[in-house]
Amino acid sequence: MSAVHLAVSHLRKTYGDIVALDDVSLSVAGHDYVVILGPSGSGKTALLLHRARNEAKRTKDARVLVVCYNVALARVLSRLLDRLCGYEWDEGDRVTVRHLDRIAIEICKHPVIAPNKRQMLEEACSRVNPVRLKLRFEANLLPFLEKEISVWLKGSPDISYDDYRNLRFPSSHVLLSAEEREEIIQVADEYERTKGEAMDWDDVRNQALTKLSQSATQPFPGITAVLVDEYQDFSVSALKLIMELAKPSGYNVFFCGDERQRIYSSNSSFRQLGIEVRGRALTLASNYRNTRQIFEVAAHLTRAIEGNESEGTLSVERIAYPALDGPRPVLAGFYQQEDEIRWISTKVVDLLSEGYLPGEIGILTPNWATQNFCAALLHQNDLAHFILKGESAGRFFDEGAIKLSTYHQAKGLEYKVVFCSGLGSALFRKEFRYSGEEGKALLGSLLYMAVTRARDRLFLSFSGTPLRWLCTLDHSLVEIQEHAAELIVRGQDLLETTALSGGKQAQATLL
Repeated sequence: MSAVHLAVSHLRKTYGDIVALDDVSLSVAGHDYVVILGPSGSGKTALLLHRARNEAKRTKDARVLVVCYNVALARVLSRLLDRLCGYEWDEGDRVTVRHLDRIAIEICKHPVIAPNKRQMLEEACSRVNPVRLKLRFEANLLPFLEKEISVWLKGSPDISYDDYRNLRFPSSHVLLSAEEREEIIQVADEYERTKGEAMDWDDVRNQALTKLSQSATQPFPGITAVLVDEYQDFSVSALKLIMELAKPSGYNVFFCGDERQRIYSSNSSFRQLGIEVRGRALTLASNYRNTRQIFEVAAHLTRAIEGNESEGTLSVERIAYPALDGPRPVLAGFYQQEDEIRWISTKVVDLLSEGYLPGEIGILTPNWATQNFCAALLHQNDLAHFILKGESAGRFFDEGAIKLSTYHQAKGLEYKVVFCSGLGSALFRKEFRYSGEEGKALLGSLLYMAVTRARDRLFLSFSGTPLRWLCTLDHSLVEIQEHAAELIVRGQDLLETTALSGGKQAQATLL
């Protein structure tokens, strides 16, 4: 029985009519919402799909909108709904699946998107010359500014420049002086002048929100229900845009998500929508997807890199272990990235000889460069594969090809076998988004999400210096292969030396 069938069967027994869930609606300002929280593999998406079908069956005039953040996930959800509705095509046709940016573009009537946001931000910096910020952030200045402007000055539409100047708490977990905030505002203003009439994605979402709130015209007229998958991925302005879309339905909104899987920088919360979740949402507590051995590795990771425990997130101790057993996950380490990718290719051949289908295997990489390198090696070995992107997501159910994707593109998906590659800290250390306490929590969420994509088999690999959580991983939980043991010992020695000296350099090196 598949993980989805297990989840649906158990939830029916536990909660009765899983597609209605009328008893868990939250009444806020006269409106009803449904909020479903739960860890990875707990059946949230199964609930959402059944709920969408049920809403479509209520009346012949029903029009249901399913919204998610990821382009690839939108296409996969659409295919899953087609399967669920079967021959009930009239019901299936009443459900529309969209990722949020496509909705925003439709509302804004195909705006001109700025071709190179980072370059324009760099030009703005050179003209403003923010001396204090340059001294503080050095090489990380541009990614910091990009994040700060996107999350606070654009992603939070209720925050004005004056509000930002007077924030009483650390912004992006960085305590900024009044002078530094003023420099950020100056750069933001210059960036807007540099950009001119072109729009970045924050502009598109904000303009869509403004147009929708000021117009009686709706992009989805007659909408009767809105369902939101992975709500934690959305910014404040994105969530407010969704609520505007839901107005014609009388705010018949169904949210599902998991704070522990918040893999994008965002300061959003239900409180900003006037919804109090704690103690009022339906929280799912069982994992149906992973084997016990895979779940134990995910649980160790959660304990090692905590940070997202807000709005009703279950502690890992309260999540019910799956009853499924399987082989221990494999951990392999290498001195060179080339050797790591070759090892993955060899393991794929072994799995195919064991009877796994190519389409049951997913290879996750930290960036596009590693992904392309891996694709080239699979091609050399005549292994059918494709890179999972928005335009190729329709092939997700193709059993004849191995799927390659970045960690972020794998969000919301699952495979029988997953390779989590590139777990050497050098690849992640180059990304500013993973620096600082907030960055470590973000990285932990990304890795937790990635590990729990695997249903039966999990392979972890790294080259060079391993991530910190691998250095603390109990070896009884994994099968150690190649040079992993010696590289991990070296990392442990580095951490111990740092602890004795009171320094932080090795902590940063190992993330």
